[in-house]
Amino acid sequence: MSIFYKSISTLFLAIISFNFMTVCVKILGEGYPVLELSFFRNIFGFLPIIFIIYFSKEINKSNILINKKYNILCAIRGFSVTFAQFCCYLSLTKLEYATANTLAFSGPFFVTLLSIPILGHVIGFWRWSAVLLGFAGVVFIMKPGADIFTVYSLFPIGAAFGYALSSVLVKTFERSIPSIIIQLYTQFYCLLGSIILMLLFVDIKPVQNLNDFFFLILIGITGSIGVFCLISSYRKMKPSNLAPFEYIGIPTSFFLGWIFFSEAPFDQLFPGVLLIVSAGFLIIWRERKKGLA
Repeated sequence: MSIFYKSISTLFLAIISFNFMTVCVKILGEGYPVLELSFFRNIFGFLPIIFIIYFSKEINKSNILINKKYNILCAIRGFSVTFAQFCCYLSLTKLEYATANTLAFSGPFFVTLLSIPILGHVIGFWRWSAVLLGFAGVVFIMKPGADIFTVYSLFPIGAAFGYALSSVLVKTFERSIPSIIIQLYTQFYCLLGSIILMLLFVDIKPVQNLNDFFFLILIGITGSIGVFCLISSYRKMKPSNLAPFEYIGIPTSFFLGWIFFSEAPFDQLFPGVLLIVSAGFLIIWRERKKGLA
């Protein structure tokens, strides 16, 4: 199998993993506090990480420890992901499944904005145009001022920002640090953040039955596998060649929302979803034309 097909297959596995995670979150969301779900996501998220490290040939005593600078960066990433998890899970419990996931696709535009102060990138006309186009798509879906607008529509945007900050910061790590080690330390701070928030703000609800416990484990495993697959796929190929395939997540969100939750929010999602996808492809086209991707 060629590198292209391996990368696409790995990316699809990431999308499927994230989709199953969010479906499980929505299923359990009405019965458990979202911060408690975040805790279980992070504690069980260690299972795939430990498995990969144990069988990895590139991990050894010399690269499993990181210095203070990268520890701080992992802490910032971890706490930003904890914030993103809270926003994401809350939106899944309050909004229709496809709507919450589609609004979260504003993430690439936050990556563009955050790359200016953090990475020192210069953003030109076409990228700013794409950011504004994507923002217009988000506004169309949220419909602020309309009767159907809800403040919970802001939470997927918060999740997109938190995940985007985490994505941009990972680019500041040395290449010699294995991705799974970055994920390991970040996961620790995610867990720490979720424990602190859960103890401060949540009346912890005991797991009700084995079925719920299975779903909680599944949230952690699928979420962690999704992160690892996403990193792996983008390491194999140029991001501009892979990015269009990420948008398969939008129609699959429609499909899963229809299958699992009998939802069909097409009137609310169009034409905003088309603007979000168009903005993403505009960035990809421009990068290819400039030969930057």
